[in-house]
Amino acid sequence: MPLFCLFLILFLTGCEYGQSTLQFAGKTMGTTYSVVLVPQSLSGRQVDPVTLQAEVDRELGRISKLMSTYDESSQLSQLNAHPVGKYFTVHPDLYHVLQASQELARLSDGAMDVTVGSLVDLWGFGPGYADSKPPSESEISLARGNAGYQALDIDVENYRVRRRKAFHVDLSSIAKGFAVDQIRDLLRRRGHDDFLVEIGGELFASGRIKSDRQWQVAIEAPEADNRSIQTTLPLQDMAMATSGDYRNYFEWNGKRYSHTIDPRSGYPVDHQLVSVTVIAASAMYADGWATTISVLGLEQGMQLANAQQLAVLAMIETASGLETIRSEKLAAYTGY
Repeated sequence: MPLFCLFLILFLTGCEYGQSTLQFAGKTMGTTYSVVLVPQSLSGRQVDPVTLQAEVDRELGRISKLMSTYDESSQLSQLNAHPVGKYFTVHPDLYHVLQASQELARLSDGAMDVTVGSLVDLWGFGPGYADSKPPSESEISLARGNAGYQALDIDVENYRVRRRKAFHVDLSSIAKGFAVDQIRDLLRRRGHDDFLVEIGGELFASGRIKSDRQWQVAIEAPEADNRSIQTTLPLQDMAMATSGDYRNYFEWNGKRYSHTIDPRSGYPVDHQLVSVTVIAASAMYADGWATTISVLGLEQGMQLANAQQLAVLAMIETASGLETIRSEKLAAYTGY
């Protein structure tokens, strides 16, 4: 969500940052990234932003070569091209993300399912696809039949993965969050304690922006044609991810079709839940959970959020306007 990223950074720059911060940004994984550092935490040591950004770019490039669906030479693309029924050895990082996605799939009874790549392509939201009309019921049924997280086998001892059906694995619901966690770890290894790293709207806020102030991160109002702030949340050593259907969609015969596909039906989600924000210790899990709850809808999504003790802020469209709902964990986190 590059537009969201720009909005987020402009808001934070204007409202919180001073001359004491160091910022750089770039492109990665089909979107944008940004890093904001508070150099005072380095006890007076100088920071070379060019060298640091080059290191960040190398790490993001490495992750993209593992998990991109847009790069035919990526390891994920190689897995998707590997013969069905045969194991394929993957890098430990790709293995880790696949394992996490399967964990969320089991906990959500399939609302989170990275085997939906063929359905994403079919609806025109994948790489190289641009059809802006709904596919036929028969096409959807065929793609659904060739999917299902239960048909993705992970060999926990040998970092091997096997597809038992002809689906395409798509990690767009979790890979950006993983990349945020990796850049967080890189910056901390370089001695940085106070920073914010963001990729495509998924972010991690480390430390504080000032000694007496936590990072304050804006959550955008879920409106397609308007840039405004719905609320802000404080973050310190926590990740935040937002999933919504108000930016990436197409319209056909007066009906809006979201990019968020429900793996259980094969259709884009169609309910009153328009935005989900999750706060967690890991950006990878925040990213995955945000998508999962977006698929489930308000009632099932918040039930699962409370059962899993997740800090979730949900926005729904009602006849009287936008309504904000907080999970029990978020209410305890923010105090309201």
